Amino acid sequence: MGRLLATAILCVALPAAADTITGTVVDGNHGTPVANTEVAFFVSENGQVTEIVRKNTDAEGRFSFSGPFLTPDLTFVLVALYQGVPYSSSELRADGQTEIILEVFEPSNDAGDLHIPSHAIIIGDSGHTIEVSHFVQIDNRGVQTFVGTGSGTDRRVAEFALPAGLFNLSGSLSTAGGGRFFDNQPLPPGLTQISFTFQLDPGDLDDGYLHRAVYGTEVLEFYVQPDVSGAGSFEDLGMTELHGVEYRHLRAVGLQVRQQVIVPLELPPEIGWTLKWVALAATFALGALTFAVGPAGGDGPPVGGAPSESAAAAGAQQYRMLLQRVADLDDGHAAASRDAGYLRQREALLCELVLLRRRDAG
Repeated sequence: MGRLLATAILCVALPAAADTITGTVVDGNHGTPVANTEVAFFVSENGQVTEIVRKNTDAEGRFSFSGPFLTPDLTFVLVALYQGVPYSSSELRADGQTEIILEVFEPSNDAGDLHIPSHAIIIGDSGHTIEVSHFVQIDNRGVQTFVGTGSGTDRRVAEFALPAGLFNLSGSLSTAGGGRFFDNQPLPPGLTQISFTFQLDPGDLDDGYLHRAVYGTEVLEFYVQPDVSGAGSFEDLGMTELHGVEYRHLRAVGLQVRQQVIVPLELPPEIGWTLKWVALAATFALGALTFAVGPAGGDGPPVGGAPSESAAAAGAQQYRMLLQRVADLDDGHAAASRDAGYLRQREALLCELVLLRRRDAG
């Protein structure tokens, strides 16, 4: 499974129900137990994630949670806090396992091992604003977690160069000025998915959409509606229909660090559609908890801010499942990242994500 939530999990012993949840925190590179590490227990209900309790691992790196809150149908997330960095499990069920292994890694502020296997950008014109959506896969090829600088929600980790004048930025990005933006989630060894959206004034795009690659990028793909006035330095793959919506599909491969490419856009006054969606619910419900783990002791604040309505919760769950499918697909094709079948499947999943957000936004 991919490191969508920045951890590897091994589950064994599958009973019908569990009255105790146990596990071990280990060094992700050596498999050795990590003692005296806080592990927080969060429950997920109606689209919200709330901390129930936390404990420290013992000398053998083990932890356990028990109590009347462990009902068979309970869904929960575990977060190991190691050297100031949280490592989250995926969303689990109490009746699904009793033994969990959480991997942690030594921290590093050296970005030299970061690389982008795949970066997809979807551009749409509502007639008044330009809607831009980024889906980024970052590969940390090192053996340590890249933590950047700062801490908590002010941490600066993965860097992105984005257009000046953007507004309504979603996700966990913050600006550092001069078109530099940073995501705040640490990047453990392996793959991490990052997504965000923003809007632009069409008047700010005289020559088209400029993309600057902060890291080496294997494949950069644009899905553009309206059409483009030319392919520029991109390979023009023509019109692609994904779930009834047509996009101009452009691709560039082998971008070097700081390389710039521009997509020349045709921006007529009105385009008869609107792309409305918000940022990943699990940068979103569960992803947001990565940096919402408060001081030890007591109940933590609710994480995420998703509505409590069952429809919203179901939408968030479907969105998380789609993201996990993207991560699993990417992992399964790590050695064949340009396989045509893989790329078609990935395109379809990305489109489903966009359409789901568009539907939920009403």
